[in-house]
Amino acid sequence: MVNEVVGEVAEKTYRLEDLVSNYYVANQMVYDILGIGLDKRLWHSMYNRRVNRAKYRLPEISDEQKEIFKSICGMMMIKYYPETGELI
Repeated sequence: MVNEVVGEVAEKTYRLEDLVSNYYVANQMVYDILGIGLDKRLWHSMYNRRVNRAKYRLPEISDEQKEIFKSICGMMMIKYYPETGELI
């Protein structure tokens, strides 16, 4: 129910992957929220910033947890990640 309500009332939704990989999407998001443009050099410096991926490693999830996630968020995943063509 929460996913449906959020999906219906959210004016704009931005995927994190798009924000960190596409300057034009990030610029539009900043403009929509703050009303100012995002400096391309600033975005590019953040884009090229190294991240210690080992520090941000997510724990493994079981097949049962994956199924629960699909049952709760499956339709939202199709809506916001149509390129996958399936429920993760």
